[in-house]
Amino acid sequence: MFTSYATWVLGTLIGELLAHFIPLSISSIMSISLYAMFIGLLVPAIRNSWKLILIVIPSALLSYLFGLFLKGGWPIVIATILGSALGMVFKMEED
Repeated sequence: MFTSYATWVLGTLIGELLAHFIPLSISSIMSISLYAMFIGLLVPAIRNSWKLILIVIPSALLSYLFGLFLKGGWPIVIATILGSALGMVFKMEED
C-alpha cells in the first residue's frame, strides 16, 4: 500500500514540476487522454455482460445531458453516482 501511495505522490509531484514546460497543445490533449484510457478499460469489461451495457449506456447519456447544463466535472460525477445506483439495483436482483 505504501509503494502505491508513494508512487502516486511522486508522480503527482513530477507532473506538477513538468507541467510548466509542456506546450499548451499537448496539455490540452492530456484531458482527452484520461477519457480514452477510461473507455479502453471499460470496453473489454462490458463485452461479456449485457447488464453492464445497460448501466454504461444510460450513464453516458446522462453525463452528456448533464453536460448541457452543468460545467466542469459535475456531469461525470452525477452520472457515475446514478450509474452506480443502477448497478446496485441489478446486483440486488441477483441476490
